Amino acid sequence: MMSENHLRLTVFLSMVLCLNFSAITLHAGQWTEAGVFKSRDSSRNWTAAADLNETAVINSIVINQNLMLFAGVDGGVFKSTDKGATWTESNSGMNDAYIETLVTHPTAADTLFAGTDSGIFKAADSGASWTNISVSGLPGSAVISLAIHPSSPETMFAGTENGKIFKSTDSGENWTNASFGLLGYTSDKLLIHPNSPKIVFAGTDNGIFKSRDAGESWIKISSGIPEDASVRDIALRLTWPETLFAGTSEGIFKSTDAGASWTKISSGLSDTNVTALVIHPDMPDTLFAGTSGGVFKSTNRGANWTDISSGLAYKSVSALAVLSEPSETRLFTGTDGGGIFVYTEAVFGDADGNGIIELKDAILVLKIMTGKDTGDAVIHLSADVSGDKQISIAELIYILKKLSM
Repeated sequence: MMSENHLRLTVFLSMVLCLNFSAITLHAGQWTEAGVFKSRDSSRNWTAAADLNETAVINSIVINQNLMLFAGVDGGVFKSTDKGATWTESNSGMNDAYIETLVTHPTAADTLFAGTDSGIFKAADSGASWTNISVSGLPGSAVISLAIHPSSPETMFAGTENGKIFKSTDSGENWTNASFGLLGYTSDKLLIHPNSPKIVFAGTDNGIFKSRDAGESWIKISSGIPEDASVRDIALRLTWPETLFAGTSEGIFKSTDAGASWTKISSGLSDTNVTALVIHPDMPDTLFAGTSGGVFKSTNRGANWTDISSGLAYKSVSALAVLSEPSETRLFTGTDGGGIFVYTEAVFGDADGNGIIELKDAILVLKIMTGKDTGDAVIHLSADVSGDKQISIAELIYILKKLSM
């Protein structure tokens, strides 16, 4: 027999479902070019940027702990302090260097490092001024990849264009060759395992290499990846530290055994020349891939991919970065000669934070409204459609409307 509480809930849901939803504004994913207002329609429109060189080659985009964005371009660094709405040059001391890669310091938000065609530059003031720190031990070859130890940031690795990897244990003041076993392949991507920092991965123009001794030696671990595949990016799923994803010139590959073996996961990927790969920081089942033909998204750990670049005028992608907030996800996309674009995807109504609006979100909102649930307020903010930091009937109506679509 139905309890009184269940009866009340059923009646309430029935009443809500009968309401007119015409006043509810839905927020769909859309693209805009960085530096321009964002349209809130569902057409995924693109508009022209006014404050960033439209022909810029964007090689790297990073976000620091203070939500500042930095973009490495062919001639210096651009910075945004308003989540990509506007960008300004931040190149003092760089002498028009060609930026190959950018990394942020894991604990000092104001500190960045840039790998360039003229060595490594460091800024300790959020990019306002830069100093070349690659004088001792590092050859004149361009630095195309950088990685900083997550818990001991004085330890750094640098991959150079001449096919060697160098290591510093004093924050970049001195460097030593750390390429034993690498076979001279150019390292486009370096990744230090956050849970086991002696483990370092190198994505090269001939597969993936792994070091288990902090760069003292390297072995190739590309079983399942074509022999001559160029590995442009590597992403690690923090919630499952044995799971890795590799973006290559032959598609996307996945490993569930820390790189010992790899399986191709390119279903739905119409362009397999993958140039950038990133995992959503708050939704670890969601990945974004940049290719020479656009941007693709997977919500099931790479099993299937969907093209989300409809309407994107410039589709040759070279860099990706995700800014995750309770109300929306912003995917910043650097292109090879077309500047920076941003894809905004609202997640309003996803009360439990799993990336999907479903019936249990409506039930959770009811619990919040009645004081029955006092869990993580940050997660619950994603159900706050109006942005007034309160969960109301309007939010519940929004979720139910989304469920009925």
